[in-house]
Amino acid sequence: MAKNKNQTQFRYLFGVDDTDIQSTCILVPFMSKGLLQAFGVNHFFRGNPYGCGSTDSFTLIYTHMGSLFVGDAVLHLKDTPCQNLILFGSCGLVQKSDKSSLGSLMVPTEAIAMEGFSDLLMQNNYPTLTFHPHAGLLSQLKERTQEPLQEVRCVSFGSLILESTYQNQLAGQGINILDMETSAFLSAAASIQKKAVAVLYVTDIVGELPAYRKFLHEERMI
Repeated sequence: MAKNKNQTQFRYLFGVDDTDIQSTCILVPFMSKGLLQAFGVNHFFRGNPYGCGSTDSFTLIYTHMGSLFVGDAVLHLKDTPCQNLILFGSCGLVQKSDKSSLGSLMVPTEAIAMEGFSDLLMQNNYPTLTFHPHAGLLSQLKERTQEPLQEVRCVSFGSLILESTYQNQLAGQGINILDMETSAFLSAAASIQKKAVAVLYVTDIVGELPAYRKFLHEERMI
């Protein structure tokens, strides 16, 4: 049977057919060395701009970094078998903490959208939207994860260089971490009525260990 236009477009974008997508999808904004092996993915298919590989339990989707790529990837999954979405990405600590360090795993219980670069640059006090993970999926994740997960408040931020400008303001509001994708990820999932939760690992600390630095060998081994 000939594929329709939407099916052909999906394969072009993701490298696989929409029917190949599992009910659980793990989205990763960047593909680090050894990631496929760590997730048990033996075959990875390149699309444009995304890529996919599946196990018997889930589909791993490489999205590229940024709210645009991640949000669009989620929207494209609307009419696939996917029902549960997990974002596995990186984040930065707003402030150094005794409870958190490089490599700590964070689960945002809320993600505030501050994705607009121009608004941040001009310091516009625009209304912010807040998005939350699916409570049931979050509970299942916590039950099944052996590693300790810290529940935190997150801001998805549209600039790396401007983070330090807002550091005191965010700390005063009780914000624990910054990332680039979680608010878009959660809002997109809600719009297509899919369950979603994010798990983020700490790679930097605002004002101390910038995200764009060259990582030391010991940092890469965490």
